[in-house]
Amino acid sequence: MDIKYMRLKKGVWYLAKKVKGRWRGPSLQAREHELSLAMMNYAIIVDRLERGDDPTVGNQKVQSIPYEPKSERERGLWEGSKKTGPHPLLVWFGNMKVQDVNDEAILEYVASRDMTKSTIKKELRLLKNVIREVNKKFELPEYEVKKKSKRVTRALTVEEVRKVLGHVRNQSQEFGAQYVQIFKIMMWTGMDSKDVVYLRWDYIEDNWIRASRFKTGNPFDIPICKPLAALLKSMVRNLDGRLFHGIKSKANCTAIAKAFKDAGVKGSSKSLRHFYASMLESGGASIPQISQALGQSPGSKCTAVYIHAFEGDLEKAVSVFDRKAI
Repeated sequence: MDIKYMRLKKGVWYLAKKVKGRWRGPSLQAREHELSLAMMNYAIIVDRLERGDDPTVGNQKVQSIPYEPKSERERGLWEGSKKTGPHPLLVWFGNMKVQDVNDEAILEYVASRDMTKSTIKKELRLLKNVIREVNKKFELPEYEVKKKSKRVTRALTVEEVRKVLGHVRNQSQEFGAQYVQIFKIMMWTGMDSKDVVYLRWDYIEDNWIRASRFKTGNPFDIPICKPLAALLKSMVRNLDGRLFHGIKSKANCTAIAKAFKDAGVKGSSKSLRHFYASMLESGGASIPQISQALGQSPGSKCTAVYIHAFEGDLEKAVSVFDRKAI
């Protein structure tokens, strides 16, 4: 031990570490007469420093760490927005000391977030990047994100679908018109966003759409209704055989989600699949027929999940008691 790397201040021993030209360092938790204890704690701190764990930043708050976001996504997470306020990541860890950001705190955060695995992964990656500005050895613990089920419990009404459709075009100047076409095809066919975005003209023949689902590979056979036939007739056929160009399924889903929000209607692109199945059932289609249109395996119990009763149909059904009063 070299005592020149220790300093005595007001009767307490401190580590003497030069930071930006000035001598600084944490307390060695020893009084002036406890030189042996001071030297032992000095050895512990030096060992931690050599491993990349700087004890001088342990008391620093996470939100006070100078950090320049590496992307606009990171900036949104780190800085939040005037409309929604600070991001939950900063609310949870911002006032926490660096030394307190441990495995337990991180796992509690993961458990509290009702978000997808990819979203939480991006949030924790930002947390790691921030803390590594002061602690190069910081690592995230192993964690598991339980799949959150956003189950659709009712079918959209026709009025709600029209209302949402009215907001779809506004989501993009460049692709708004195509988003409207995709939305209409989804509600008239029950196809997923990806199935529609990558739909080809050679899948359409004899007033039917015959293809396979991207998600499962199951074939589907969908009859083309008159409004859909009119829409397809109005579209220009491109040389590559696809109906849509320059659009990604994720971007389309995001645009539809925003349209739902702007319209004040609860739902997402997945709700259109439920709407289609419920409309077929209301029109008299059988479960096997609906299953075939949705591209589900014969006898699949999942088909029933997509079918919801409309209030109008229930009102008609309950009128039987008016005619046959007991």
